[in-house]
Amino acid sequence: RTMTLYEIDQAIMGLVDQETGEIADFESLDRLQMAREQKIENVACYYKNLVSDVAALKAEEQAFSQRRKAAEKKADHLKEYLVYALGGEEFQTARCSITFRATTKVQIDDPGAAIDWAKRSGHIECIKCPPPELSKPELSKLLKTGQQIPGVGIVEGLSVGVK
Repeated sequence: RTMTLYEIDQAIMGLVDQETGEIADFESLDRLQMAREQKIENVACYYKNLVSDVAALKAEEQAFSQRRKAAEKKADHLKEYLVYALGGEEFQTARCSITFRATTKVQIDDPGAAIDWAKRSGHIECIKCPPPELSKPELSKLLKTGQQIPGVGIVEGLSVGVK
């Protein structure tokens, strides 16, 4: 069994006298340092492979999405053609059945006029508003000038680049 990075670091610390800083076994230290470097290199290479896999999967996802959307569009056009060809008349064979039913839907021709009416007549429930969003870049500018903003702060971290 190979040692984990944590175990390697612990073994390295075990070779150093905590009071004097003296190293007990230089050969073991060299072996552990090499094992540590190899372990870190392996983890970094594994990370790079996963990033590459993610990019390939994302590209496949987009290709499948495009194919799905094209198939949906084609199906919608064929359905519209059947509606046109049958003109509301039902059709049935052993392999398919086409039926029609009456439906209703709301059509909004002038959203501005409808919103004004809803506000004036007290029907606010008819109006949907997106929730407000905070702009992180703008908040960052304010925070960097010393402005205190309740519930908002700057968190410092590290950005890692692996190539």
